[in-house]
Amino acid sequence: MSQTFMHAKVAARRSGERGHADHGWLNTYHSFSFANYHDPNFEHFGALRVLNEDRVAPKTGFPTHTHRNAEIFSYIISGELTHRDSMMRNGDSGASRNEFYRIKRGDVQFTTGGSGISHSEQNEHGSEPVHFLQIWAIPWKSGLTPRYHDLTVDEQTKRQGFVTIISPLKAGKSASAAQEQAAVPSVEGTIPVHADLIMGASIIAKGSSATWTIGGNGAVSSKEDRKAYVHLPMTRGGKSKIRLAEGTVLGEGDGAFVTNVNEGDSLVIESVGIEEAETASLTNASSNATTNSTLNTASSYAIVQAAIQRTQDRLFEDNFVPWKFHPRNSDFEPPSNGSRTYIRNVSIQQNQTDSAAILKPLAGEVNEQYTLSISTAGAVEITAISSIGILRSLETFTQLFYQHSTNGGIYSPYAPVSIVDGPKFGHRGFSMDVARTYYPASFILHTIDVLAWNKFNRLHLHATDSQSWPLDIPALPNLARKGAYRTGLSYTREQLAQIQEYGMYRGVEVYIEIDTPGHTASIAHSAPELIAAYNIQPDWGTYANEPPSGGLKLNSSAVYTFLNTLWEDLLPRVASYSAYFHTGGDEVNLNSYLFDDTVRSNDTSVLQPLMQQFVDFNHGYVRAAGMTPMVWEEMLLEWNLTLGKDVVVQAWLSDESVAETVAMGHKVIAGNYNYWYLDCGHGSWLDPLSSATSPFLDYCSPLKNWHFIYTYDPLYNIPPNSSHLVLGAEVYLWSERVDPVNFDQVVWPRAAAAAEVLWAGAKDEEGRNRSLVDAGG
Repeated sequence: MSQTFMHAKVAARRSGERGHADHGWLNTYHSFSFANYHDPNFEHFGALRVLNEDRVAPKTGFPTHTHRNAEIFSYIISGELTHRDSMMRNGDSGASRNEFYRIKRGDVQFTTGGSGISHSEQNEHGSEPVHFLQIWAIPWKSGLTPRYHDLTVDEQTKRQGFVTIISPLKAGKSASAAQEQAAVPSVEGTIPVHADLIMGASIIAKGSSATWTIGGNGAVSSKEDRKAYVHLPMTRGGKSKIRLAEGTVLGEGDGAFVTNVNEGDSLVIESVGIEEAETASLTNASSNATTNSTLNTASSYAIVQAAIQRTQDRLFEDNFVPWKFHPRNSDFEPPSNGSRTYIRNVSIQQNQTDSAAILKPLAGEVNEQYTLSISTAGAVEITAISSIGILRSLETFTQLFYQHSTNGGIYSPYAPVSIVDGPKFGHRGFSMDVARTYYPASFILHTIDVLAWNKFNRLHLHATDSQSWPLDIPALPNLARKGAYRTGLSYTREQLAQIQEYGMYRGVEVYIEIDTPGHTASIAHSAPELIAAYNIQPDWGTYANEPPSGGLKLNSSAVYTFLNTLWEDLLPRVASYSAYFHTGGDEVNLNSYLFDDTVRSNDTSVLQPLMQQFVDFNHGYVRAAGMTPMVWEEMLLEWNLTLGKDVVVQAWLSDESVAETVAMGHKVIAGNYNYWYLDCGHGSWLDPLSSATSPFLDYCSPLKNWHFIYTYDPLYNIPPNSSHLVLGAEVYLWSERVDPVNFDQVVWPRAAAAAEVLWAGAKDEEGRNRSLVDAGG
């Protein structure tokens, strides 16, 4: 037994347990969450984020799509793959012509996605499929300069033992521009990767063994507690097998997670099948030694493919009989035994290549318009400028079909159909409070699905508040450990990445709010020295809008140290998925600063300069992470702060707030609480007998029914020459009286009415407000 397996732990990842999708042209297996396959237990393994085993049919492939902040390499097992990307230049290494690079058996092609790169991968062979491993690693920093490399590994050399193919960039995380350009790997003759990761491959003859050295003999920075992943591709029709030294046997398509190993340990792999075994092995640092970034696996092409699969599933597995739409006992369905015209072909055409902003756009950066037609002959044609436009068209397409009550078939009563459609507003948001009530990650994914059906394109997660801190911050572990309602009721970094990536695949950008400096009393459970006026009772109303009171001190060096740690941990992770980050700023109580030992004043002339400094500090970090800051309206309209012109102001108190913000030249997200607060009208929850409005009424009663929600116009009293500053609006759900049990009943269908206003506008084609009759018809 090798030294490695005296202390190693091995867990098999069986082929049948992997994610699998067969699209006809693409047969793919996912060892980790990817596209429509999500398993929170298999999000990544150290820096290893994706290991897909793909077979692409002849004359098909992945058209041009965009990647960012990913280290991507393709290991060709059989066939040939033609790669084209936006970096190709005449004379580049490996280019058969100046516009493409064709890789074959034995070749490895590598791309640093970095700040954004567009590429395509096609099997242009006339008859042979291509079989390859697609592997992604999480880079140790985001925004790298895109570049690519290629390498050919001799077949005979792999038969002599493991050949190292990928190794870390020798200059490491702090590489200069010149060192990046030189691209010297830690192991000579390999491809340099921006991660603490090494990959090797070997072809092991039947009855023979090969040894893989953990860490590449000094090539890695992290020496202890490393990880290895071993994968046996499906190459021999099930006739190859391997056995690890501690006894685990892997069949074709299987993998193994090897943990508790150190640099220099030997991983001995024996071929025990009836044919030779081609084996890939990857070793990388333990999770606490890898980059703080997360890697999203979305690309514009993957987004469309996943949407097509969801459309098929919803049409045939999740449809309904629309009996509620028709009079009692009416004969609204086509005859079950009558003549039928079938949908025989669906043409989907994207007319332009997506920009790099497609995965995390600012409001209005992506054209979501589409056309959809269904002929009486059964031909469907969909065209759009962007992949997101295709997503919107497929949502509409799905909603044109119903299930037949007699034979269970799927039909549409509407053909011929001709639709030209697009949104009124670029920001169509739903704000969800996940701090006052904890919602499981799976429930948030469910909510994202429903948002996508209604063509929302933003989910604003109000992630933390005074009641709880349900967000894991690895650099500040006690925040959630002590600040969540209980252990387990917080979102891990993997869950947060899953939520954001899930939204990305559905055209719903999930952005995060950490409300500061108010609404932060939950921090006191782990760092009481940072919070002023914590949980003052019984006179909490003097110091907060709701209990418990408490906010970050405004002139404390310890608070700035805390914020520095918080932002350096969180912002690089969420920046991979969103163009926005919300720093809060609502309902900051002046009196609370009488208890702030760094201020001891409620005088705005004292507090306003300190608040300016506080917000500038936070927004500097947001911008450095490549995101656009957002704040609540009070920072601009009550505190009179000077905000950058990039800052988006969220106005919630009145229509006048929207108009005033626009008049000052700032971009605004509307959402007047008098119209679009979904939690209003459910009764006072604080002290109903002493309520100022009545016994039992809450502060924003009455309940806003779906008819009333239609009457709200985000552009009310906005001059036409300033309407472009109103990016859109959000409908809100605060969770004091809502949990997963009653959430859907409270939110839907009222939020759907807001979605229609944001998509189609509050006025009809003739400029008239929608009437309640039209809305209900």
